[in-house]
Amino acid sequence: MPQMKAFDYAKVPLGQATGKLQISDGTSLPITLALETALRGLREPEPFNLWIDQICINQDDSDEKDRQIPLMKDIYTRSSCTIAWLGLAASSTEKATRYLTRTGEAFASLGLGPVTKQLQEQL
Repeated sequence: MPQMKAFDYAKVPLGQATGKLQISDGTSLPITLALETALRGLREPEPFNLWIDQICINQDDSDEKDRQIPLMKDIYTRSSCTIAWLGLAASSTEKATRYLTRTGEAFASLGLGPVTKQLQEQL
């Protein structure tokens, strides 16, 4: 499996595929407005492989979705990281970010690091 990042985003009901994703070969792919908004917020200086369920799983093929959705746990587990997009910033976003940072630091100071593979398998 190539090195990749997984991308999870808030799937708010913004209607059908009204956005579009420009592909490097000049073509475009219809995507939901929620995903288009999320991708606009994702900027990195270097190119990287990104797994997005809406793009990597044919949303119009029920059989494919039935086969692929159970594999998503493995995809997220094996990715180099998972990027979570919760939506556009709100007035409380900065406060929540500071809280999460302090919580992570507190866990680290107690010797509680990232979730281990063993714990993931128990979940």
